[in-house]
Amino acid sequence: MSTRLILGLQYMVHGLRQLGEHPDDVLRRFGLDLDAMAPGAQIDRALEMLVHMAIAEQLKDPLAGLVTGTYFGFAGYGPFTMLLATCSTAFEAVQMGVQYQRLSYLFGQLSFQPGQSLSALSIHPVHLPEKAYHYRIDSEISGTCKLLREFQETMHFPPILERVDFPYPEPPASLRPRYQACVAVPVSFGAEQGRLWLNNEVLQRRLPTSDPRAHALYRTLCDEALRQQEQDDAHLPGRIEQFLGMFRRQYPDAAQVAQAFALSERGLRHRLRQHQTSFRALRDQVRMQRAEHLLSQDTMTIERAAEELGYADAPSFVHAFTRLRGMSPARWRRTLL
Repeated sequence: MSTRLILGLQYMVHGLRQLGEHPDDVLRRFGLDLDAMAPGAQIDRALEMLVHMAIAEQLKDPLAGLVTGTYFGFAGYGPFTMLLATCSTAFEAVQMGVQYQRLSYLFGQLSFQPGQSLSALSIHPVHLPEKAYHYRIDSEISGTCKLLREFQETMHFPPILERVDFPYPEPPASLRPRYQACVAVPVSFGAEQGRLWLNNEVLQRRLPTSDPRAHALYRTLCDEALRQQEQDDAHLPGRIEQFLGMFRRQYPDAAQVAQAFALSERGLRHRLRQHQTSFRALRDQVRMQRAEHLLSQDTMTIERAAEELGYADAPSFVHAFTRLRGMSPARWRRTLL
């Protein structure tokens, strides 16, 4: 598994507190005291994601992620910041940003698509439950916009960001001004992924801070940081079960879970084999634990339980439950009497 700086979570929690949200109960639940941790401390990436998912479930402000993303600062990315600043052009800096994105605070996947007058820096969101999905993609888009603005101001460039596409339906009109305030450019909705449209003329500008020797040094430091992120995680199966336990009805597949954990699907399956388990076994376990909880409720029908668990129909649920528990749901219910 991989780790990264606790600073990203500290930025987010600080922003949430400023908004009047209360993330501290969630932090205590996960045994985290961020105020006592140095910004250079590391956190397991999967654990950090679980914390964000739990926080998202209790947010009062639907645009909390959009606002807290603006609390991230250009200087807060460490050697990654200097790697970008010492590039020869803004275009190269964007390319380096994509290549070394694991040193950022994103959970989504960055990609770059060149165009004639505008090019798209895309953020492919991680598959998460609805509240967490909005919270994370909002914070990642607004945080990336903030990074681009500060980069532009530091280099004394004209505006590099032209507009932003959000990957979900248009919100109520009353919320539109807040989007504009946070990203400071025109916005649109309904895209397949988040897109930040960049001005190609500005991308071709040379950076006044370009320094090939320093760039080589910071690239070496960033390569070392990536190597240090990787570590064996004896808790991987438990983390995946916790992740899957956040979902209802529509569970993610192995590829989507692998993306969330910054692994390839093949790498995820290989690591789980090392733990003598599989993705299917973990997902079945999570579903069956939820199934038993649902079936313990007197008013819960088999048909409704099947729907809540994401099965195509009641017979599919009955078949799966019988295979995994050795008895039908109806018989299992009778053992509770």
